[in-house]
Amino acid sequence: MILGHHHHGQHHNHKLNSRVPGPVTHQVAALILKPIRAHKVRHGGYQIEFHGAAPAGSSVRLLLGNSGRSSIDITGGYHKHATRHLERLLALVDQGGFWGNKIPVRVAAYAGGKILAETLSTPQFIQCPLEPIRELGVKEIGTINGLRYTGNPDGSGGAAFLSSPIKDKYYFVYGGIFETDPQRRGFDCTTFVGSACGLPDGKGQGGDGSTVAEALGAESCSMEHKHAAAILKFFEDHDTGSYIMWSHGHVVMVKDGAVHEFTDRVSFDNGYQMTDTVAAWLAFAGHKTRTYSVRKLPS
Repeated sequence: MILGHHHHGQHHNHKLNSRVPGPVTHQVAALILKPIRAHKVRHGGYQIEFHGAAPAGSSVRLLLGNSGRSSIDITGGYHKHATRHLERLLALVDQGGFWGNKIPVRVAAYAGGKILAETLSTPQFIQCPLEPIRELGVKEIGTINGLRYTGNPDGSGGAAFLSSPIKDKYYFVYGGIFETDPQRRGFDCTTFVGSACGLPDGKGQGGDGSTVAEALGAESCSMEHKHAAAILKFFEDHDTGSYIMWSHGHVVMVKDGAVHEFTDRVSFDNGYQMTDTVAAWLAFAGHKTRTYSVRKLPS
């Protein structure tokens, strides 16, 4: 038995004419993130759009800041009606301490938990909301440093107010959009009383004291348009409980005998003022000559 028998002189030199298919490669390009615009809070707070093709089987994430550690999954788009997107975005802003800052954001594709570096977009910027309030109430808000009087100097309104809660935080908003200017973190007299008492999104806060009182369901005490002497007597007899009190152009809350208010009386930088007694408050310039209405707030 002859092994490896060769026909001498015959070379089987078959030329390969058909090309062998190699591994399939997609041309992976950077994703493109469009400039980010403010949007109504109820529509996701921001308009975040990207285009470009992410490789099959990959996810797309929005990266906040420069570290790459903070990101949310926006595969298929940032949805204005998916509150989870906004909630996750705000949670990252909180973790990063980005409140009120303008920070770079990018998009990139991820596969197997790793970033596909070649898909990383060039940065755009997002203007983060101001730090929210975590607990409502006139005393609770009064303990927060740096809240400003944000009404117009002529008393015509224009102040920020608080949103409906988003994951137990209340955001400064105006016109349905997040406030982002640090000078706007605070209230005027009307939005302070309304927001501190839990009226969301400016409800009842576009008018005067009576508008807020009605929105809060405050009850009549038969104390409408009374002079200072009658107001003084009333609070000598009613030194516990919560009341809303207003005159033309100003509204305050009287809680257990102390007056809580937002005013530019001291300065725009120190909006919150607490005065121990109604008598001391009425002694401020101009207060004694006005008439006031008082209604009892639901406890």
